[in-house]
Amino acid sequence: MDKTEINLNILNQISNENLEIIRQDAEKRFDNIDKANDTLISKCNALFQVVLALLISLIAYLANKFIGNSLLDNFIIQISLLILSFSFVTLIMTYKVLFPEAYRMKGAKPSFHIQEDIECEDKKKQTQIILKNSIETLEGSIMHNLSLHKKQASNYKAACQIFMLGIGATILYTIIYSFI
Repeated sequence: MDKTEINLNILNQISNENLEIIRQDAEKRFDNIDKANDTLISKCNALFQVVLALLISLIAYLANKFIGNSLLDNFIIQISLLILSFSFVTLIMTYKVLFPEAYRMKGAKPSFHIQEDIECEDKKKQTQIILKNSIETLEGSIMHNLSLHKKQASNYKAACQIFMLGIGATILYTIIYSFI
């Protein structure tokens, strides 16, 4: 059995007090993933704003060049198109981070806990069933959100690398063009 999966047989043998400790720990883990995601979204949003401003400025500049002047500065146009292409790809990657698949929320609907298996006279058993359901729900949400967060972090890293590659390519192209 994988260590990331819940062993229901062991979970059935744990006391309610220990189940509560496990549930609280799972909630902390869920909250930590949520905080890490908020930080990532904040960084990505800043990058998105910079790239979007750059894209809009370049598009406006290119439109002005084409409309206002029949003699175009080829070098500036080429550099603008190079930056534009890298910025567009970066924008797509940041979009994937800012608008991911649905995240799961912490907790479950009350109807999830109120099922046939809770219909017993023993209040401790009812508490144990609810705690187990809560732990299982948190486990599923943690695994789902962690998977999404890893995808988002990977997309953000790729967006930053593409943006830096665009800056490097622009500098290199400028140096090469200067010597020609």
